Amino acid sequence: MTPDGAEPFDVREEIISVRFGEDQKLLVRSTRHGPVVSDVLDSAAARAGSDHVISLSAVAPQPGDTTADAIHILQTARNRLEFLRALTFFHAPQQNFVYADASNHIGMVSPARVPIRGGGRGLVPSPGESYSDDWQGFVAFGDLPRQFDPPGDVLLNANNRIVDDDYPHFISADWEPSFRAERIARALGQDEPQTLADSMALQTDSVSNMARDLLPLMLESVRATDNRTSPRVRAVMQQLDNWNFDMVRGTPEPLMFAAWTRMLIKRLVADEMGDSFNSYWNLRPRTIRTILTEAPQWCDDINSVIIDSCSQQARAALDDALEEFSDEYGKDFTRWRWGDAHQVKFLHPIYGFVPGLSNLLGLVADSDGSPFTVMRGGIRFGGGKNPYANNHGAGYRAVYDLSDLGNSYYAMAPGQSGNLFSRFFSQHVEAWANGKYFQIPEDRQSALADAHGVLTLIPGKGNTASNAPGRPQSRLCATFRVLRGVA
Repeated sequence: MTPDGAEPFDVREEIISVRFGEDQKLLVRSTRHGPVVSDVLDSAAARAGSDHVISLSAVAPQPGDTTADAIHILQTARNRLEFLRALTFFHAPQQNFVYADASNHIGMVSPARVPIRGGGRGLVPSPGESYSDDWQGFVAFGDLPRQFDPPGDVLLNANNRIVDDDYPHFISADWEPSFRAERIARALGQDEPQTLADSMALQTDSVSNMARDLLPLMLESVRATDNRTSPRVRAVMQQLDNWNFDMVRGTPEPLMFAAWTRMLIKRLVADEMGDSFNSYWNLRPRTIRTILTEAPQWCDDINSVIIDSCSQQARAALDDALEEFSDEYGKDFTRWRWGDAHQVKFLHPIYGFVPGLSNLLGLVADSDGSPFTVMRGGIRFGGGKNPYANNHGAGYRAVYDLSDLGNSYYAMAPGQSGNLFSRFFSQHVEAWANGKYFQIPEDRQSALADAHGVLTLIPGKGNTASNAPGRPQSRLCATFRVLRGVA
């Protein structure tokens, strides 16, 4: 159904070729709003019901996307105007591009085709049979968020909100809390000039402003309970009271705090959310703070006739956390280590998805950080195994000296080769986990001079595409270097 009456679906058949198997045929239906996703997603089909479908309006699959051109043009940009011109071709997904040049100018632009919505914010399905919520076009490139040479000469972003409340267009409702950005701003706001070492230390900073904000409130809630706490609970609280909020792998306090917040959010909202809770179960500092300070009605368990206070739930959640780890890490909580639970696993890009080989060939390292530290170490609690595992962080870090590019450094995990039998396959895992950096040579000659070896790849002559009549012979070479030192 459309505002002009019933219209047929646009239907096409796509064939997916499968090596050593039969072709798979996929019937794709589309409406004026995009492909019908309820045909292939069970969750969307369940929401659509028997007499509706759900289609997806999105920028990326629209005809005329020039994002790849933007990346190509950007790599040859020589000044601010060429930088901005390149980004006019960038359609999706919206990114923050940071600019710096040799004349000491800096900037940040967030390009994309951002829809101007007739109604709603795209957070829930809209009625497709009316014009009320249809897109009215895209935000003009000149009206997208941008900054150049801001006061204080500091630009930063850690997925935090990039526009003020008076910005006229809706971009997102899913901004990260400002904890990481505040930590970066504090470091960059010092009077002393920033050095390369300062930037490396900032990239590997694991102090949690989230913990600094939330933990005192949680401790206060427990102390407000009428129940007498056990000596063990008092000892844990004392240890957390003396903690410096550093989510470092070799200490017990980060694990205590993460486990406590995990159990606390469960006790606060799981009863109201029912079966939906597992998909919501994550670090939710703003939710916890709001409930403990403004919405104490959430602390009462709706499945119990006894009215529960927030203090009781905070205390019970701490008991839950201690019980959870006693079996796995022992009764002596002072011997617990954040790194034992917060491990990062690097999966091989091919064999990592083969049953039986994933665990055998994965590279594992203990790691610092949390979702709210500058050195990000993501967690997705859920109800499954390894709820504290590090599942999201910076696989690549770099510090560039624009006045002397040969004085720039990088860190990349897990290694310089995807070949399982190469000695360079896992060479950078420990260096990456320990905050070590490698120097980036300024030119090819200095890179070769400092290389263990050089591997040159030349396409074979059997390439039918490149040898087709009327087409030149491809003769591309790629040189790979393996650096020696660790900064």
